[in-house]
Amino acid sequence: MLTVNDKNHTSLVIGSIERIYNRSKIYGKLKIKNLYFIDIIANLLNGGCITLTSEQINGLLSIYYATTFQSDEICRPTICKTYQSTARPAFIQAEAEDCNDFPKFPKIYYWQETTTTANLASIEPLVDNNGYVDGKSSDTYESFNTGRTIAYSNIGRICFLATESTTTTYTMYDIMGNSVADAFDIVLIPLINSTLFVSKNIYSHGDIYFKIKK
Repeated sequence: MLTVNDKNHTSLVIGSIERIYNRSKIYGKLKIKNLYFIDIIANLLNGGCITLTSEQINGLLSIYYATTFQSDEICRPTICKTYQSTARPAFIQAEAEDCNDFPKFPKIYYWQETTTTANLASIEPLVDNNGYVDGKSSDTYESFNTGRTIAYSNIGRICFLATESTTTTYTMYDIMGNSVADAFDIVLIPLINSTLFVSKNIYSHGDIYFKIKK
């Protein structure tokens, strides 16, 4: 199950405390509220004292990473990925493709968020986290070039993650041949060599046809 890595979280807290203390010597004010906030979330996710649903876990993770990436008093979380054949020292990444858990053959993952609050700002750091797309459906570029229908059963934004991608230049069409690329925020995530698509609108249940071309 995806959760907050204890070692990464401890390093983040220690680094943030040092940053907050150094800034307090300059500005004469301690700003530590957000650090308390994310520590509470990490304890909820890792404590094991209560049982959380998948929706609650995803919601807490969204808040955790959104807060750490948007707060100027918290150090950015270090994302260390496990390389499957060669051990490397923790927190060291020499090349963009090192420690990459995504397959080395291109594919497009697709899913629908389970909450209406999830958006690009909260989804992007989660996608960059180890294991977030594990278990999500995927298909080949060739299949999406031809076009395919996807059945959605939740209420939330719909997302695509094109792996082995170095561009945001994609075209997207619906079943009538209309361009729908403008309905998505499309961002490049260089660390995992992938392109993320997040719909600007929230979608309900139903089948939707998509054709995606690079």
